[in-house]
Amino acid sequence: MFNEFINAYKARYFKVFTSDFKGELARLVNELNDPSLHASDEIKESLNLLIDTLNEPPLIAVIGQFSSGKSTFLNALLGQNILPSGLTPVTAKAVRLKFAKLPLLSVKFTNGSESLLASSELAQLNAMSEQIKSMTLYAPSEILKEVNFIDTPGLNSLRDADTKETKNTLKKVCGAIWLSLANNAAKASELESVEEILKTNDLKALCFINQKDKLSRDELESLLKHARQTYGELFEDIIAISSKQALNGIANENKSELESSNFAKALSVVKETFLNANFKENFIKARAKKIVNFLIAEQENRLKVYNAAGEILDKFNGTLEEKLEAIKEEFKPKIALRYSDMSEAIKLASDEVFKLLKPFSRTKFNQSKTLLNKEIYKRENFEMISLDTDEVFSKLIYEDIVFSKFFKRYKRDLKELENEIISAFDELYKSLEDELFVYKSRYESFNPFDEFASNYETKSINTYAGRTYENFLREYENAKFKATQKISLFFEKLDVKVASNYENALKLAVYFLKQKIENSLNSHLQMGTPLYIPSAKEVYERMLNAFSLYEFDDLMCSNNSFLNKTLLDIKTEFNEIYARKIAMLERLKAKPNEQILKLEKLQESSVILK
Repeated sequence: MFNEFINAYKARYFKVFTSDFKGELARLVNELNDPSLHASDEIKESLNLLIDTLNEPPLIAVIGQFSSGKSTFLNALLGQNILPSGLTPVTAKAVRLKFAKLPLLSVKFTNGSESLLASSELAQLNAMSEQIKSMTLYAPSEILKEVNFIDTPGLNSLRDADTKETKNTLKKVCGAIWLSLANNAAKASELESVEEILKTNDLKALCFINQKDKLSRDELESLLKHARQTYGELFEDIIAISSKQALNGIANENKSELESSNFAKALSVVKETFLNANFKENFIKARAKKIVNFLIAEQENRLKVYNAAGEILDKFNGTLEEKLEAIKEEFKPKIALRYSDMSEAIKLASDEVFKLLKPFSRTKFNQSKTLLNKEIYKRENFEMISLDTDEVFSKLIYEDIVFSKFFKRYKRDLKELENEIISAFDELYKSLEDELFVYKSRYESFNPFDEFASNYETKSINTYAGRTYENFLREYENAKFKATQKISLFFEKLDVKVASNYENALKLAVYFLKQKIENSLNSHLQMGTPLYIPSAKEVYERMLNAFSLYEFDDLMCSNNSFLNKTLLDIKTEFNEIYARKIAMLERLKAKPNEQILKLEKLQESSVILK
């Protein structure tokens, strides 16, 4: 039992491949089915098609516009009337033609059921096309042992579903035969369809111009010349045939009519083109290269998404210092002006207080002794300063107009300045936000519109881009918010201590001066110390202290100002965020880089991809 387990494990995880083309293809398919590549169902189906192509006859699509005679052409190839034909579109679903000893129709339905029917019932199934998934017609025709065909709906029928069915079918074939009517060959409308189909699917193709029997020799030669000039580069060969003559010649054993149909040459060219030794291998190699190149491109798309984010961050961080310096240069003089306004207002107020300092005479009695040692008191008059607080407050507060107007305006000016500075920080953040939101909208709806595109890869990009705010912007916004909060707190402090504190600060300064004058008087009367007579400068300095102007001088006008600190803080935090985000992007890029390296090594080592 243990050996059985080991063998099963080896069979699953240690696959051995032969060194021939078949083994190399199996090895490549195994590598490309690695779950880490997240290959789409379409790629997996295409890989299975490569294996089927190698193991089965090549599958060739017969395509053309409505009523170009595709079914008649295939009937002639098969040598019997098996496919229905007529003036109306009779093939709404692609019909695959394979060899069997007896004619038989296999129908797979969309509900999962399957039916085996007589080949003659094919025409009756047209009405059920929406319920049918696929149809395979088996016929005892020798050519089907070597090559299989698919009869497709007309490209210019009135039903869009027919065109879609044909285009989907072409993804599963390794070659094509374009059938064109003689009266419509090489026209502009047809050329457009031919180019779209053949170039999109990179198919080797032949062009057969049907109904040659309706043209004279000269008309036929002229038509062939025109067709080769118009789209000769798209086809391996362009041949004129008559499917009707060929089918009649076969049915009636009429060699002359069969020879006139030019069908023998058409059949010969089909075999030369699609049955040569290298056709299938070349097709497999070309399709495998296309798949691998797409897988690499898909990973490169992810890198482009990550690189695009990195470029936005690089640009923002590269101009950050310049933008912060611009904010500093814009608001430094404005902040200094607000400080100067306040300083001047306080100077005016202090001058008014100084004017209200009034001298008045006081009398004191100094004790002394006579020659006989008798105590006597001598009267002495002296001058001192008085400060009537009621008068000061009445003039500068209660009956004031000038200063109240100034401080109302000053509060408004401070708020405007605060809003301007915050707006500058908002604009700084918004410059990044705008670019990243454009980035988000571009990649959140990203769709490569490619048949091979992996839903996993596409959704990964969409989901990642959808989280642009969480991945990038949130931290920047938080840092910006912290900076604007600091700015608001500073202006709140300035308002509390200065702009809205005029009355309290003035009273504090005046009471201080009055108290100091009175204390000096008491001291003078008791101990004879000098009287305190405040100078204009001392009054001004006391007012500056009361209004905390010395503190705000440092916070508003020095190199250590609140603005400089805030700019330095946000610069530091933004730089740290930038470093984290770039590191995150590098981690995200590691996986696609690893996958690209793996696929490139596969390109170098695989015989199929060389």
